Amino acid sequence: MFGFIAGIPNLGRIVLILVTIVTGFVTGWAINGWRLNADIASLKASHAQEVARYYQEARKAEKSLIEAVEGLRRTKDAEIKAISGKLQSALGELRQRQDRPSSSDTARDCKGTTGAELSRQDAEFLTREAARADQLRSALELCYRQYDAVRGVLIGPK
Repeated sequence: MFGFIAGIPNLGRIVLILVTIVTGFVTGWAINGWRLNADIASLKASHAQEVARYYQEARKAEKSLIEAVEGLRRTKDAEIKAISGKLQSALGELRQRQDRPSSSDTARDCKGTTGAELSRQDAEFLTREAARADQLRSALELCYRQYDAVRGVLIGPK
């Protein structure tokens, strides 16, 4: 069959065959390793591109959320400023009212529930509480709007 193997003793033939098999196996292993390394490098590169793309999308979403929240916060601040202005105006008008009557003067005739007969202290207290309630309502609406903005970006519209 193989003329050059015919002159080699049996042990030499076996060693030559084993060396050929081992060399073929090592060569195949090395080639397969190089191919796998090339595939891994390709996967790492595509993974890095995907991570960069998702990172850019996340930054874009974050920026739009920050802008939306800042706009909502400015709106809330303007509402609270308007409420505070109305409060100061109302308190200025209430200073013209008379003080609370003494406890012995409880027989006053109350003509309705308009609050026109309230003393200055009582009217100021109620006006401040109404302004505080309006400020809390404005802050709560801001929370709802911020939640809706974040939900819209992360999950999508309702």
